[in-house]
Amino acid sequence: YRVIQRGFGGCRLDHVTAYVNELVLAHSPAAVVLWAGTNDLSAGESAAGVFDKYRAFVAAVHAAQPGVE
Repeated sequence: YRVIQRGFGGCRLDHVTAYVNELVLAHSPAAVVLWAGTNDLSAGESAAGVFDKYRAFVAAVHAAQPGVE
């Protein structure tokens, strides 16, 4: 895989999901590796809340590009 790092400092999962088109989908990825949740937890989000936001991100990616790993 050709790797493109698209993160930005201070972002939380809801930010990544809000900008999924620009950050992820614009690149037509074959796979996505997501490192996220640390800032959410630091802001007081519960683990269950972080997981819900993760699932929303995955749903947004798969809605547009179902074959992405």
